[in-house]
Amino acid sequence: MAVYPHEVVVDGAVGVRRTHLGAYHQLLLAAVETGIAKNAVGDAVGYARDRARAVRHSGVDQAVQDLSVQHTVGEMAALGYGAEATVLRAAAAVDRALAGPHGDDGVAGGEPALAEAATEVAQAQVVAVQAALRAAERLYDVGGASATRREFSFDRHWRNARTLVSHNPIAHKARVVGDYLLNAEPPPLTGFF
Repeated sequence: MAVYPHEVVVDGAVGVRRTHLGAYHQLLLAAVETGIAKNAVGDAVGYARDRARAVRHSGVDQAVQDLSVQHTVGEMAALGYGAEATVLRAAAAVDRALAGPHGDDGVAGGEPALAEAATEVAQAQVVAVQAALRAAERLYDVGGASATRREFSFDRHWRNARTLVSHNPIAHKARVVGDYLLNAEPPPLTGFF
């Protein structure tokens, strides 16, 4: 893959001028959160099919026939689907910014397009984190108490999602998006946007 001069970002650009790198790195984190949500769905499906017992008062013989389990798995899947769609939309915004005009210094993407892309990525992060945490939580509604057993390690989904968001709080992402929409204030040049 060829790298063109206008795609190169020199050292020291973070905090001085907007580049695509902050949005790109943050997009990767949103994709990881999306992957966590989708993996929680996979574990829920596998557990419901292979291990879960039907709740006695559900009136069915197998957990996969339980309407509550079906609803929960469907909700989890929708969360993962929504997060994935949001991340792909944000990735398209980064691509559009990079395909747009170049600045005087030859760096790809103009300030308005890069600010818009950074804002879309921040929104994707909020959605992906919420999806990952909620899907990880709902996994236990599929499997019941036996799903908490250490051998399944289902808690890893919530723990991994929570660890990522602890280092990159979505409260700040949402606030920056709100400021951008309300006051046209572009995201900060910290590398976290």
